[in-house]
Amino acid sequence: MSKLRIVFIISVVILAVLIGSVMLSPITTGTKYSEVQQEQLLKTDKEWIIEFKILNHEGKSRKYTITGLIDGQTRQEEVSIPNGSRFTYIHHIYPTQITEKTVTFAIYKEGEDIPFEQITYHID
Repeated sequence: MSKLRIVFIISVVILAVLIGSVMLSPITTGTKYSEVQQEQLLKTDKEWIIEFKILNHEGKSRKYTITGLIDGQTRQEEVSIPNGSRFTYIHHIYPTQITEKTVTFAIYKEGEDIPFEQITYHID
């Protein structure tokens, strides 16, 4: 066998091993993050409903603090979300509850002073 043929066969084997390892192992980016998705402000005849989902892709269970500022009053809720899971936050606002027209929610990871997400709604 010629040297060129041996190099070709070795190259094909290496390529097959690389393709096989990609197909058999899960593709991961290695990025660890949290995110807020599907933010909604729904208006009914009697109330406004704020809803959003927090997704945890941190690689471990994580605690979050949700802080709402409504008419100068702070409302706070703490939740623990397992890795790979999501939490749906729902808050009802009634017209008798609000005089200012701005509602702000901030989502913090445990131990952090700066929110990783802040959502402001202007209610009319």
